[in-house]
Amino acid sequence: MNVGRPPVILWLDTFNNYCHPHVAQAAVEVLEAAGCEVLVPRPALCCGRPLYDYGMLELARSKLLQILAALRPTIAEDISMVGLEPSCVSVFRDDLKRMLGHDADAQRLSRKVFTLAEFSVQRGPFPATSAAAPCCTVIVIRNRFWNSGPTSSSCVPWG
Repeated sequence: MNVGRPPVILWLDTFNNYCHPHVAQAAVEVLEAAGCEVLVPRPALCCGRPLYDYGMLELARSKLLQILAALRPTIAEDISMVGLEPSCVSVFRDDLKRMLGHDADAQRLSRKVFTLAEFSVQRGPFPATSAAAPCCTVIVIRNRFWNSGPTSSSCVPWG
């Protein structure tokens, strides 16, 4: 939806993609209501955040290289990326630069990653018809979609 509008990449973390897809769908609705064309990387990718906890840095690095390869066209277009999971956002902001700091696209992407709340503030006030205002985006998603969606025992892929 919103084809031709300013694009934004929605980074779907594993938890929201497979266990709480209604939260990801709510984020799509909020971004579309703000006038964005929402792009979702396919196939689903993983930032590798849990790998850092177990010292699997080479595997984590390979995940980041895979992501850069998949997103190079959108990175070249200077398209912002919104993450719903703060841990994933931190991977793109910090770990990506530490592990692949020599890569210009890694540097560029690390500067264009935002949480949903940060992105809504950056974009300015949402239109009056939008699903949420910047100050209450997270509350709307939590109240409207989190509590009414499936439980974690009904995990299914989103989209």
